[in-house]
Amino acid sequence: MKKQWVFSPHSGGVKISPSRKTEVENRIRRYADQNLKDRCDRIDVRFRGALCYVDAYQKEPDRDEFRFPLCRLRHFDIERWSIALFTWSHEKYEPCIFPSGEWFGTIEECLELGSTFL
Repeated sequence: MKKQWVFSPHSGGVKISPSRKTEVENRIRRYADQNLKDRCDRIDVRFRGALCYVDAYQKEPDRDEFRFPLCRLRHFDIERWSIALFTWSHEKYEPCIFPSGEWFGTIEECLELGSTFL
């Protein structure tokens, strides 16, 4: 049987350049300031190759700050990202699709989906 190449929205991607990192982080922080202030104390953004990890932090009374991994975004273009959500049951990121049924979305759509469980 002949092997065929199949596109996977959850592998590969395009490495995020330093200038793009700044743009992406600004969009994430702007979205968080407008939509997540009531659900988390702060957002942390980190990059690795084509991936962008977004974590939310919540301060519990009389406890340490709790880190809640929101999502892992995979970069294909500035308006085209795939998403994987962190599952506590497996303690890893699991690929998922958007409510629209699409594999790709914008940064804001990714954050909206990722913050569903906050």
